[in-house]
Amino acid sequence: MTALGNEAREMLAAYRARTGLSRGQVGHLIGLAYQTMHQFASDCYPHDEEPIARRSIAGLKANPPEIPAPPGKLYPTENVRTLNEHIDRALEGEHSLIHAS
Repeated sequence: MTALGNEAREMLAAYRARTGLSRGQVGHLIGLAYQTMHQFASDCYPHDEEPIARRSIAGLKANPPEIPAPPGKLYPTENVRTLNEHIDRALEGEHSLIHAS
């Protein structure tokens, strides 16, 4: 386990969470076999993980996840306005209580 390996595993987890892709699909995307990606992501890769970590980071950066734009226009709700007011008050040093039901 190396610092670069940990960084690559964190990036892989975040990438999978944003895209919904499986380890095998991400591995295919960056040119690694499913088994290699699975072992690396599980932190049980039996060889030097530095080359795999570098390749994973480069592949994930080269293929950023697409974030679709929401359709239409978004409007703030009353709850959002209330939360923003409480946050503004807290930033000014006042106390505020938010109760959720």
